[in-house]
Amino acid sequence: MSRFYIAGRIANENGYRAKFAQACTEVTLLGHEPVSPCDIHADCHHTKWEQWMVCDIHAMLDCDGVYALRDWRGSKGATVEIQLAMRLGKEIIYQ
Repeated sequence: MSRFYIAGRIANENGYRAKFAQACTEVTLLGHEPVSPCDIHADCHHTKWEQWMVCDIHAMLDCDGVYALRDWRGSKGATVEIQLAMRLGKEIIYQ
């Protein structure tokens, strides 16, 4: 089973946890194992955006592909994740 990192907007987004939980269901229905930054952040206790991004990028690098949520272009972090995934030749599935 391939692992897919979920990239989407989190900052200043009310209800982002529910949105990412729904995305996990969608990724699972596509036959892949979801990797959500919401789960990663539960174990990180950083205070700076750059530190969060290091955790997220490490997680994304360990995945086979990325599941890009509809709002990914509105997120500075998700944009970085998608651009890096593209440059690395990872599969990207758009919601």
